[in-house]
Amino acid sequence: IVLPTYGRPGTLACAVQSVLHQTLSRWRLLVIGDGCGEETAAALAPFLADPRIRYVNLPWRCGEQALPNSAGMACASTDRIAFLNHDDLWLPTHLEAACHQLDHTGADFFLGRSAWIWEAPASAGAPLAIETISPLQQSFHQVFVSGFHGVEPVSAWVVTRALADKVGPWRR
Repeated sequence: IVLPTYGRPGTLACAVQSVLHQTLSRWRLLVIGDGCGEETAAALAPFLADPRIRYVNLPWRCGEQALPNSAGMACASTDRIAFLNHDDLWLPTHLEAACHQLDHTGADFFLGRSAWIWEAPASAGAPLAIETISPLQQSFHQVFVSGFHGVEPVSAWVVTRALADKVGPWRR
């Protein structure tokens, strides 16, 4: 799992928690800092006792996720690579569903579903209001022509190592 981050340590901690709650427990998490400060290292410190989690902070800031994602792909030593942005969360079965689908179909690319929450709850105990959920059974064509609410964020992707190596590093 490649998780790029910069400047949102509280949100990052929530994203890491969503990885820890996966029903599939055989994973490795590479948190790639985009030239992050000490507050990010402090937020990650409690999680680093888990040997599956590693933090790599790039020595300079590039300002977007292409370089952190590429660095994470280069550091990954697994047959599959999942992506999770620091401001996104996974449902507990995300990795299990992705791996099952890749195993079942022999595909190199898994594109999960997404839900968007645009407004923070009014109070700490208030429920979250999901405003948009991506439709079931979309083709690639439908995903890419349906506009912002239909395009799945990278946090919904799981790719094989073979595909990642074939496509190569991310570009700006």
